[in-house]
Amino acid sequence: MQSPPDWPPTPGGLRPSPFPHPALHALHRLARALLFPAYWALDQLLGCGAPLARANHRRALRAAAGAVGALLLLLLAGLPLALPGLLLWLPLQAWRRPFCYRPPPECWAPPAPWRPPAEPARCFGFLSANLCLLPDGLARFNNLRHSQRRAEAMGAVLLAGLRPSRYGTTGCSPPGPGTPGGTLIAAVPTGLDFVCLQEVFDLRAAHRLVGRLAPYLGPVLYDVGSFGLQPGPHLKLLGSGLLLASRYPLLRAAFRSFPQARREDALASKGLLSAQVRGKSQRGGATARPRPPSAGLSPADHAEEQEHELFSHFRDPCRLGTRREQPWALGTLLNTSTLRHSVACSSEMLRRALEQEEGRHRYLAGPPGEGPRTKPWRGRRVDYVMYRGVAGGPLSPEVEHVTFSTALAGLTDHLAVGLRLRVSAPP
Repeated sequence: MQSPPDWPPTPGGLRPSPFPHPALHALHRLARALLFPAYWALDQLLGCGAPLARANHRRALRAAAGAVGALLLLLLAGLPLALPGLLLWLPLQAWRRPFCYRPPPECWAPPAPWRPPAEPARCFGFLSANLCLLPDGLARFNNLRHSQRRAEAMGAVLLAGLRPSRYGTTGCSPPGPGTPGGTLIAAVPTGLDFVCLQEVFDLRAAHRLVGRLAPYLGPVLYDVGSFGLQPGPHLKLLGSGLLLASRYPLLRAAFRSFPQARREDALASKGLLSAQVRGKSQRGGATARPRPPSAGLSPADHAEEQEHELFSHFRDPCRLGTRREQPWALGTLLNTSTLRHSVACSSEMLRRALEQEEGRHRYLAGPPGEGPRTKPWRGRRVDYVMYRGVAGGPLSPEVEHVTFSTALAGLTDHLAVGLRLRVSAPP
C-alpha cells in the first residue's frame, strides 16, 4: 500500500502559545475580547431563527420577538468594538500556529515506553466523537442547546473512560480467533489512550473540555485551524473543531486545511490534524510514531463519501467494500428530530433501542436523498476510526475490537466510536 504523495505533512514542534512572542498572544486576546460582544449577539440572533420545539408556539414567538429586538440593539452597540477588533485579529493570524497546545500537568505520569522484544505487543485505545459544540445559536439548528453546559457534561462522561486508563495496564491479551467484531455499549470504552474529538468549534467549550481531560490524559491539542484570510482567497472565522488528547507524550503536530470548503463549511477551517507520539523505545533513544486515526471524512453526498480515495490509503475495520459494511457496523448519525425524546437522552435506553430494527429507524438518520431503506437497516455511518499499516513496516497493527457508544446520549447528535488496536513489532 503506497502513501499519498503529500502524506504525512511536515510536523512542527510544540510550545504552549500558538504565537512566537507573548506580545502577539496578548494582542490576539485583546482582539477576541473586542469581537466577543458582537459575536455573542449575532450567535443568539441566529438561534432565534432555529425551529421552535415548544408546545405553545404563540407564546414562544412573542418571547422570540422581544429577544430579537434586544439582541439587535446589542449587536449594533458591539459593532464599534468589533471593527477595530477584526482589523487587529486578521493580520495576527499570519503569525499564529494552527493549534494551541496544553502541556501535561507537573504531576502527570505517562505510560512506560513500549520496549520490544520484552513486550512483544501493546494495545492502544482510541475514541472518536463528534460533539456538535457549535456556537450556541448554531447548535439549536441541530436541536441541541447550551453548548457550555453540554461541554461540562461531556467532560464528566469522558472522564469515566479516562480514569481507568490512568491507573490501568497497557498490555494486550493474546489475539483471538477470527475477525474482529463490534459492540454497542452505553458507556465510554475503558483503556483509552487517544481521544479524538470533532466539532469543538466553540472556544469556551473547548477550554472546559481541556480543563477536564488534561489532568487525566496528558497533553492536548485544541483550537485547531488556519484562521483569517487563506489562499483562494477564503475568509476563515471558525476553526476545524478538532481536539486531540493523548495519554502518551506528543512530539510534534501539523495541520492541513481541506482546500474545497462549500456551503455551511465555507467559513470553517476544516482539515487534517496529524500528531507524532512517543510510544515505543528503540536503541539510541529513537521513537516510533503511531498516529491517531483520521476521522475528518464526511462529505455531504453519500456516494462521494463511500468512494473517497482515503479508503485506499487507510483501513476502515467497519467496511467490507464500497457500500458494503460489516454485519455488526452501525450508523453513527442520530436523527435530530428525536434528540429530545426521553429514550434518546438516556445512554442505556438508547443502546437498547438501537439493538432493535424499529429503534434504529426511529433514532438513526439515513443517507440524504436515498430511496427505500435496506434491510436490515443500520443508519448512516459518518464517523470513522481508521488506521494504516504498511506491509514489511516496523510495526504491525491489528484490530482487536470496535465499539459504538451511546454514552453521550442527549449531549450530541452522533454516537462515539472506539477502536482497540493491537500493535506488534517483528522479532
